[in-house]
Amino acid sequence: MLSRRQTELVLLMLNRADYIIGHEIADILNVTGRTVRSDIREINDYFKEYGIGIKADVKKGYCFSEEDIQKLHSDLIFDLLAENMDFDYPENSNERVIWILFGLLFGNTYSNEELEDLLYVSTTVLRKDLLALNYLLDSKTGIRLNREKDRYYIKAEESQIRDLISGIYTQRSNPVLQTKYSYFISGDSSFRDMVKVLCPLIPEFAEIIHQKLSGEGIRSFAADIALSWHRCDQGFRMDEQAENDDDTAAFLKDFLEQKLPEFQKLDRNDYLWLSRRLAGKDGFEAADDEYAALSSTIVRKAESLLERIGYQLKDRAVMIRTVSAILRRKKYREYYVLDNRKTVFSYAPVPFYFSSVFRYCIESMAKVRLNSTDTASLTLALQLSLVYPRIRTVIVTNDNSNTADVICKKIERHFGRSLDIAGVQSAYEFSYAPIKSSLVISTVPLESYGRNEILIDRLCSDESIEKIRGSLRKFRRQNFAVHDEGTLSGTLESAMHILLEKLYAEKEIGCPDIGYVNEHLMEYLMIRTGENCLYLCVPLISAGHSKQFDFVLETPFVFHDAQYTNASFFVFSRNDYEHIYQFAGNDFLTDGK
Repeated sequence: MLSRRQTELVLLMLNRADYIIGHEIADILNVTGRTVRSDIREINDYFKEYGIGIKADVKKGYCFSEEDIQKLHSDLIFDLLAENMDFDYPENSNERVIWILFGLLFGNTYSNEELEDLLYVSTTVLRKDLLALNYLLDSKTGIRLNREKDRYYIKAEESQIRDLISGIYTQRSNPVLQTKYSYFISGDSSFRDMVKVLCPLIPEFAEIIHQKLSGEGIRSFAADIALSWHRCDQGFRMDEQAENDDDTAAFLKDFLEQKLPEFQKLDRNDYLWLSRRLAGKDGFEAADDEYAALSSTIVRKAESLLERIGYQLKDRAVMIRTVSAILRRKKYREYYVLDNRKTVFSYAPVPFYFSSVFRYCIESMAKVRLNSTDTASLTLALQLSLVYPRIRTVIVTNDNSNTADVICKKIERHFGRSLDIAGVQSAYEFSYAPIKSSLVISTVPLESYGRNEILIDRLCSDESIEKIRGSLRKFRRQNFAVHDEGTLSGTLESAMHILLEKLYAEKEIGCPDIGYVNEHLMEYLMIRTGENCLYLCVPLISAGHSKQFDFVLETPFVFHDAQYTNASFFVFSRNDYEHIYQFAGNDFLTDGK
């Protein structure tokens, strides 16, 4: 443990943007230069396990690197301060003002004599502090400091109190002040601990509603939630389990929906997930074992792939829990309900489903920023590594067999075993092909587009044909552009949204036969300007048949058979396929581990 003087030395250097010479440190701390050098050695020994150290330069002096400063400003500095500093009482006028304010906001009333005794100050000093407090209130909120029968009090709405305290807390970026204010609020570390837990969860939680919060916004959210919880007497303690997860989830739901209307998109399970994370629980129930197993597989594959390009996951256990929570969320389980038969199928394709999870792995946990091409290739490599071990049959569509044979041979080399090949000449035949555990290779050229228009004519009324054609032409002009997710999977989702909305969502369009619709969708999605496409088809869960498959995901494609068996597609060109192997390598895609 560091001494108080050594802790003050660390804080002194954190508040300096550049080097500070030893003599200046000695003068500030009122010690000799030799003591400064000795303290720095002990500080470096203390922080060695965290990869942090004070840099020394003979001419310039001492400093922390920018990377070390970022590490220290995380949980580490708060723990250090809690161990070595005394926060029971304020030490200067600014701190006294905040101490009095927090006491009054939490319902206390004080007389002049009580404040003088509590703060160990004279009447003159207290008068100046109260004037400063009145100015702070007036300039921030318009709330006034009231006095009745020689006792001070504050009247304010709950929202005003919360906004004022969280604003003061988050505006003080100095960790010493933040830690002191935490003690002023709660009398112990519970408020501070809750803010620490919330800060890394809030961005992840807000991402569900596509909200990007700045560092200041994250701290404000965390402090605001912690204050609301504290004032509602939730009794939050980091070393205890929450008594009732449902109550906590209800509290978070009410609070966050008031804070941002977008949070109304979330359901009870999302809030229950956050409440369980706050209580230190795993974030998924025992009934969700399939998600935990799949998460472990995804993280293991991601870890292996990242190691090949020189990166490492920071915390594997946390990554597995986080991925499991992501896989469970409603965001990936939204449905379209079609016509009176209530045929239900998800519109989140498997590549899109995985890309968010894997991108989180490589960019958040591994602290890596990659361009969109590399991210797409890494994501597809992960998807293929999970899918390949289950493939048993190759289905070749249309008549460009030479290209298909070349791809098949390459795949067989990676498998180290032969695969069954089934030839299919059209989308009609494909809908009856043995798609279970199959790899589907299509080499449909752009010239086949005319045949798709004939299919459309058979699907929709004359009134709707132009709308459908317009959507297809628009999508064709975009050349399957890469969308927000930075991967080719965005292409698939966009195609599905355009076509499903046109075919089903508009009331004037009648619902055609489900088999023909999906035959058309499959054939249309094979088209990419100037390139041949490769499709991977994997069996997925369907109603009443979950035990048949051990690889469980959801997808929008429903094929024309008695059970409407679900299947997923990975769509990418041969160029993309080659690019994947720059990252993956043979054994990565074949061992299934």
